[in-house]
Amino acid sequence: MKKLIAILVVAITATVMLPLAVYADPALPDAIDIPKIYVNTWVIEEDDVLIIAEYNLQYDPTPVPADPADVNFIFRLIDTDGVTEIGQALPYPYFNTGYGYGVVSFYFSAADALDWGENYIIRIYGNPSKFATPPVEPFVIASGDYTALTDHEGNQAQLADRIREIAGDLEVEWNATLLGESDIGGDDVLTGAGQGYFAHVIQGLQVMSPSLFLVQKLSVDTSKRVWGTSKSDTYKNFLNGTDIKAGIDAVADAINIPSILLMGIPILIGCVFFIWKSQQKWQTASPGYLASFLLVTCGGMLFYGLTLVALVAFACVLLTGYFIFFKKA
Repeated sequence: MKKLIAILVVAITATVMLPLAVYADPALPDAIDIPKIYVNTWVIEEDDVLIIAEYNLQYDPTPVPADPADVNFIFRLIDTDGVTEIGQALPYPYFNTGYGYGVVSFYFSAADALDWGENYIIRIYGNPSKFATPPVEPFVIASGDYTALTDHEGNQAQLADRIREIAGDLEVEWNATLLGESDIGGDDVLTGAGQGYFAHVIQGLQVMSPSLFLVQKLSVDTSKRVWGTSKSDTYKNFLNGTDIKAGIDAVADAINIPSILLMGIPILIGCVFFIWKSQQKWQTASPGYLASFLLVTCGGMLFYGLTLVALVAFACVLLTGYFIFFKKA
């Protein structure tokens, strides 16, 4: 009986103590810090605001909690009144389940943009459902954390440089490769591991700073094209105002025929000659028709534009005609 009572006491004690063991508070970090804060504007649209904070939830030498950092900690952006929450972010458990060094960000479109240069506060909160006495650490965004740049290209380039700087810090802390050389030269780009982390913690980063990525997104113009005849008109009128055109017009007026007909007469004579010569040599006009087609094409280019191409083509036609029609075997 005594043995049975002892077993029951042990069982009841274990049953009572088990939930206490499971739901015990996670250990407090040895350090909670935000060493760097960057604020940029016009990364996607004019007057938008991007805040990037590099944090440190340091457990050293204490082992990190069993739950990842996004379960135990919350980053809240607080208005200048010190009370109103205007944004929230969670650490991304990419390396070491989110503990140690990492990055969080807050983005506000132009419609929801913050007041530039104000001392907003980033507070790191311990999750009240996990800590009996949740830790709270505030970090003020100083005026010096705001960029002095005001243009779109400058902010995007500066953002890329800042991400490269943070990635360099994390490479040392994580012993990982987050940056690599681009195959086409230029600045370093994010590796697969770097993209896997930064593209998650900064939503829209590839649009905000495309130079960080080897494969870049470009906006494709899908508007309907309006076709016109401007290029054709340029070719058609390229002789206007030249001595050649003036001479052709003078001769055409003298014999009372249109200028275009006068320019076509030499081409017509050449076509008749090629057809006659073909018929005479091979008893068929087919080679002559081909030569006539090439002659008409070259003549059209000569009189309606592409002069250099036409002259080269004429030379080819004459050389081919010589070998076909006149050269003796």
